[in-house]
Amino acid sequence: MDKNNRLWYPIFRWEADMKNFLNLTPHDVTVFLENGEKIVFKRSGRVARINVFHFDAGHIIVDGKKIPLTYVEYGEVEGLPEYDPSLFIIVSQMVAQALQGSKWSGHILVPDTSPQNVVRDEKGRILGVKGFQLW
Repeated sequence: MDKNNRLWYPIFRWEADMKNFLNLTPHDVTVFLENGEKIVFKRSGRVARINVFHFDAGHIIVDGKKIPLTYVEYGEVEGLPEYDPSLFIIVSQMVAQALQGSKWSGHILVPDTSPQNVVRDEKGRILGVKGFQLW
């Protein structure tokens, strides 16, 4: 997408304390700042997840071996706290997509693991990100 032809998005600038963030992922999220500092958003111990329902879709046979196929339907998001307009929740992109248009919109942060914003070690493992996606 051409940056000059994209939809208009407002620019947000908030000041917040760590108490205004709740990491609902199963791991700590490290944000590497431009000045070399980093901020770690510790996992809260609570994880937001989407209910997933699996249904048999048959199988395919590859080189004489049967591989099962499954249909998947997604349900509601579990593990969310009670809505608080002063709170930002850090969740997976899949959870953010499920919450799009909800009362949480504008308060959903997703670690930005796009190629230009992810920070990796020499073996390719993710160390952190340079920022969040706002949903």
